[in-house]
Amino acid sequence: MDPRLVSRALVALLVAFLAVPAAVSAQSADDEDADETEPTDDSEGEGAEGEEAEGEESEGEEAEGEESEGEESEGGEAEGEGGEAEGEGGGGADREGQGEGETEEESSDQAAPMPEWAGTLRYEDRAETRESRFLVPPVLIESGPGWRRTAVFPFFFHEQDRQGFTLVVPPYYRHRRSRNREADVVFPLFARVRDGEDMTFATPLGWYHGGPDRFDLGIVPLVFAGRREDRSYTVIPPLLTFSARSRRSAFTLAGPFWRTRSRDNVDWGVFPLVWGGTDGPARHLVVPPLFWHFADDDDGTSTTVVGPVYHATTPRRTSFGLAPLAFHTHTRDSTSTTVLPLFHHAYRQRRDHLTLITPVFGIDSADDHSTLITPVYQRHRGDTYVDASAPIVWSWGDDRAGTANWLVLPFVYHGTRPGASTTVTPLFAQWHREGQYDTLVTPLFGSWRSRTRDAAGLWIFPSLQISHNERSSTFNLHPLVYSETGRSWRHLVLAPIYWDFEDIEDNYRSTVVFPVFWRFRTPRSTTTLTLNAYHRETRRRGEEGWEFHFFPLFAFGSPRSGDHWWNVLYGLVGYERRGEYARMQLLYAPITVDRPAARTASRARRASPR
Repeated sequence: MDPRLVSRALVALLVAFLAVPAAVSAQSADDEDADETEPTDDSEGEGAEGEEAEGEESEGEEAEGEESEGEESEGGEAEGEGGEAEGEGGGGADREGQGEGETEEESSDQAAPMPEWAGTLRYEDRAETRESRFLVPPVLIESGPGWRRTAVFPFFFHEQDRQGFTLVVPPYYRHRRSRNREADVVFPLFARVRDGEDMTFATPLGWYHGGPDRFDLGIVPLVFAGRREDRSYTVIPPLLTFSARSRRSAFTLAGPFWRTRSRDNVDWGVFPLVWGGTDGPARHLVVPPLFWHFADDDDGTSTTVVGPVYHATTPRRTSFGLAPLAFHTHTRDSTSTTVLPLFHHAYRQRRDHLTLITPVFGIDSADDHSTLITPVYQRHRGDTYVDASAPIVWSWGDDRAGTANWLVLPFVYHGTRPGASTTVTPLFAQWHREGQYDTLVTPLFGSWRSRTRDAAGLWIFPSLQISHNERSSTFNLHPLVYSETGRSWRHLVLAPIYWDFEDIEDNYRSTVVFPVFWRFRTPRSTTTLTLNAYHRETRRRGEEGWEFHFFPLFAFGSPRSGDHWWNVLYGLVGYERRGEYARMQLLYAPITVDRPAARTASRARRASPR
């Protein structure tokens, strides 16, 4: 590339950068003068500068419409960033689009021609909207009725309109002034923003944001606080402090100190030393383990404990003491005092009740009873009576019931009641009830007798038992002999040889002489087995039968009158007769020797030829 061409281009660019802004500024000044001298419909030629400003404002509201609102929303609230400045430039382009008229052709006809040597330089002037734009990247200069914008991207941005002005040097500085909004930002050292009634102030060490009935502030890292309507909070990290509250509740924490509130309930403390609080009429305060206090105004109760000393009150009772040595309680009609181990005293006006206990004696008395206790003698009088020298001698009873008892441990006990008595000693025991029973037990024998059932019994050590009643009598010599006889039964056992059981009423009997003899009787039969001889008698339909077996040699019998049978070796030789029928056995083969005549004739007819 030719160096001369490069130098010419740089000179041309420098001249344009220095000369054109002056021309634009002069043109803008002429436009402003024209605006000031040009009468409006509202002013009617008054010519005052303040009235001109009002005319411009009304003209801006009527003619420009949404133009100034777009400037306020887009350019006026830039936050100091380079991109925001670019957004403002875009807003100027929008105004340019609005001021160019109804068609693009009309705006192009009215635009000023661009010098041929400008290169990337662009200059526009719209006479009908009194707007102009000068652009030589990165420089942008725009102006119009009531507003002006200058930007050097991305280093500088300035805008001024009827609402105020904005100055931004991204990313470190931003300055804004308008009717409802002010901003001063030196990033990251300082920021102040006002938006309507809200104010925000911030530095690297702290901030403040506030408005009507609310605020938030902080000084890092010392304190943080805020309030919203009926809620607020405070945080002080160096003091380990936190507090939050609302209309219904609150919480505060400051190191070991804490406090909570919920409606009428408040609790607080210094952990772990002090605990306190209230819940409506109830309250408490605790300093463990030295001090405890609980109270309820509605119930009228209160309890206070200071070390071993306590004091408690209720609507009906008051108590205090030094635990575990001294205790005192009193009510409207009673008192109680205890000093361990010296005495215990209690008195109640109702029933004139007195109680006194000492290490030497004890007294308990009232209208209907009295009790005396000493180490050697004890006495009680009331519904029952007791006289004792515990734990050996005891005497007690009930005069109303007619009972009396006395006991000398471990030797004798004797008790009586109307019509009965009981005596127990190491040698014997006796139970007696007049007209009912008598029982006597000793280590060697015992006897009993029932007068209501005409029964009696005797037991002699170690195993003899003899008894009887109106139904039976019994004789047992355990474990060998057992005999009992009743009205309709009896049994006799000489274990383990002889066993005999009989039911006289039902005609059953079983007799065993083990192991040589067995005999069993029923109403229909009697069976006897003696070693290998077996005999059986039967009774059926008024006829008697019998049979005899001598195992295994022979057997014979008669099942009914007129019939009989016999055999040897159960079939080697035998004979049987049953009415008109007769049969022999020879070598275990049956041979019929006689049969009824009618049956014989029938067989002959069937055998004869026809």
